[in-house]
Amino acid sequence: MSRIKWRRCQGRCHKHSEATIKDWAQARLDQLNLLYERRLRAVDHVHAYQRKMALTFKKRVKPKPLQRGDLFLKSIRGLIRDPKGKFRPNWSRPYFIRELTLEGAAWLMDLDGN
Repeated sequence: MSRIKWRRCQGRCHKHSEATIKDWAQARLDQLNLLYERRLRAVDHVHAYQRKMALTFKKRVKPKPLQRGDLFLKSIRGLIRDPKGKFRPNWSRPYFIRELTLEGAAWLMDLDGN
């Protein structure tokens, strides 16, 4: 049986073994290295999960090419101070595509011509 000394210090019990400070420091560094590796592994898992979710999403979404004159609803995003709160509309009025750029951006116009 190893010799263990117990010492009372500020109301807590501390366990001291015969190990030297150098051994303790090395064990602590090993624990910190393992913690760093565990964090890296967690980051890898997050990236893998995000890739998997992106692939799953892309399987279900069918891209539709935009054309001049297409009608669509523009969603209202962000935090808007509205007294209606969660009952505010999710969509703004209908728009149509006035012009398309080569990069895929669209110039919008509402039905009133603005």
